[in-house]
Amino acid sequence: MVSWNTEFWDQDWITGGRLDADDLYRYLRSLDADVYLLHEYLHLNDAATDIHAKAVRIDEVPRLRREFPGYQLAVAGEQLTRRTNRTSPAMRMRRLLPEGLVDNTRALESIYPGTWRADGTPLWRIDWLLTTSQVAVHRYEMLDPAGLSDHRAQRAVRSLSG
Repeated sequence: MVSWNTEFWDQDWITGGRLDADDLYRYLRSLDADVYLLHEYLHLNDAATDIHAKAVRIDEVPRLRREFPGYQLAVAGEQLTRRTNRTSPAMRMRRLLPEGLVDNTRALESIYPGTWRADGTPLWRIDWLLTTSQVAVHRYEMLDPAGLSDHRAQRAVRSLSG
């Protein structure tokens, strides 16, 4: 399973236009996952003055079906995280999660699991892999986003316990 905040899908906000949609799909295929949980499936209209007009829905379903034959697709809106002071308002949402969810940091090789790159260095953890105790996480790693996002991709090998 891979979970990744794509930073406005195939818009290149990191390298100044050197990367495109083909690079995004090539990267996704290289992750070789059975399940992909992809966030910020939208574009950003930076010229819009109204905050609600900045997020622009996209429809990449036909290309996703071509790039990933045999996969089932489910699209449910989009997620837009506003970043302020090198953190995210979404971090306050963790307290609303149900009790009993397990943070799987113990399965990481790194002792410092930074997921969001501030100035190129993954300093902050704002992306999480939370499961229940019935799910065993055998491997969990943070992957370099190859210049496609400011978030590191998370890959995990999981199974049901018991």
